[in-house]
Amino acid sequence: MSTFTDAQSNIYSPNIVNTLTWKYTPRTIIHAVLNDALGNSKVTNIGQGVLTGHLAAVFELAADANAFAVAVCLGVEFTDADHYLNNQVLVASSDVSITQDATTQLAFVVEFDWTALA
Repeated sequence: MSTFTDAQSNIYSPNIVNTLTWKYTPRTIIHAVLNDALGNSKVTNIGQGVLTGHLAAVFELAADANAFAVAVCLGVEFTDADHYLNNQVLVASSDVSITQDATTQLAFVVEFDWTALA
């Protein structure tokens, strides 16, 4: 089960984590003066890179969706022992949207882009 915990130890348990994607971009140095045999620049990875992604979580109650949307603006720790992003702190890096499910009218979807805190 996936949960999110904010700095005040409030735990958010969405009914469904519909989307949780990520992209890892390493930090690099481009050595313009050091070229390979063909004259191409060399690139060296240095240290920890930047982890970014997208999240959509579904809540049954509007109040839970709203509280979660506020919390992600300050950062929430994701917990799911079976997931690659377990124990990562995610912070919204885009506008956070809350939409009501058009079919059932019973679910609220919180969606945003995020960046992980190193």
